[in-house]
Amino acid sequence: MRIIAFIPARNEAETMPKVLESMMNQTIPFTDIIVVNDASDDKTGEIAESYGCTVINLSEKHPSYVGRPELATIYNRVFDYLDSEGIEYDYLMQHGADTILPEHYVEQMLQRMESWKDLVIASGTIKGEPAYKTHARGSGRFIKGWFWRRYVKRFPVTYIWESYPLYKALSLGYTVTNFPDLVMETLRPTRCYKPFYGAAMKELGYLPIYALARCFLAFMKDKRIGVDMLKTYLFSPYGCYDPEIKRAIRRYQANQIVRLLRRPKELLSRMRGWESR
Repeated sequence: MRIIAFIPARNEAETMPKVLESMMNQTIPFTDIIVVNDASDDKTGEIAESYGCTVINLSEKHPSYVGRPELATIYNRVFDYLDSEGIEYDYLMQHGADTILPEHYVEQMLQRMESWKDLVIASGTIKGEPAYKTHARGSGRFIKGWFWRRYVKRFPVTYIWESYPLYKALSLGYTVTNFPDLVMETLRPTRCYKPFYGAAMKELGYLPIYALARCFLAFMKDKRIGVDMLKTYLFSPYGCYDPEIKRAIRRYQANQIVRLLRRPKELLSRMRGWESR
């Protein structure tokens, strides 16, 4: 199996050695590990090269794209490279420069994905963090190569860039999941950018009543975040990105609303659960 892992990194010299060691010590090795060195000021690129990684060095310095659509352009440099070099692959693994893999991670992921035909995207879970059945983490995310080439090709430069492959797979009837027994460890807490959820909901084509309910729940928990979510939902410059995803999401949300309205207690529990995410 040809498995290409890719990691974007800026100034990750402190965490990269531990992360790369966990990747190099897998019971089934990666075919290649590609590190996009995003104009680091430290020795991120040199460290990656010392571990035998393919390094794409970006020289242009820009403000941090973390939490913004432009971050997709950094990831997309990997696919530009793979296409230009004519590199074939059976699986891609998206990873982060702060996440350590257990040594059987690749072996277990391959066994499960090869035996599960409709499963096209999967990941392990992060120690101490909640996991949701139809979600695959960004770090440690395995993607079947044929699915990526046929339906995704590049991350869209929008607020839903990282979630887009997941929703695309689900809208087409494929399976996305995570495996709670494949536990990864992160070297720093996961960052969450809830104010941008509003823009993401708009791009995904959420039913307005569903989106407004989420903004209201966020407002009840944190007024500033709730207001920011509403602003980005109403005034985001991006519209619905994919009509197919929009139709699938709206069907799901409409069914959920009808079903949950018949069970008020479950409705409140579900709404609180969504907000805790």
